[in-house]
Amino acid sequence: MGMTTEPGADERVLGLLGLARRAGSVVRGVSAVRDAVRSGEARLVILAEDASAGQLGKLTGLLEAREVVVRWMESRERLGLAIGQAPISALAVTTQSFAEALSGLMRSHPHDGVADRAGTERQGGTR
Repeated sequence: MGMTTEPGADERVLGLLGLARRAGSVVRGVSAVRDAVRSGEARLVILAEDASAGQLGKLTGLLEAREVVVRWMESRERLGLAIGQAPISALAVTTQSFAEALSGLMRSHPHDGVADRAGTERQGGTR
């Protein structure tokens, strides 16, 4: 299963994440992402589907309370590789233009439902 809702978009997501990292617009790791969400810096949070429940649990309530847009990538390994790092459970994009571009390409929910905001899942089509 790919990370995107449309054919060919996976490569664009990887390219955009690489550009965002080089531009200094990526915060990586659960603790750093929590800090970015709390401070209002996070424009988009990307979570790994295979992250442990404990790691995701550190973020989900905060993401719901702050209404941060959340997208999903299929694995910790893939999420880390996308930014040239070791496997990670979460990253935040801090620049609005990168966040908007990535958000439009990526899956809203790990099981292909649609959720524009953390915790507001609707079953059905994609954006």
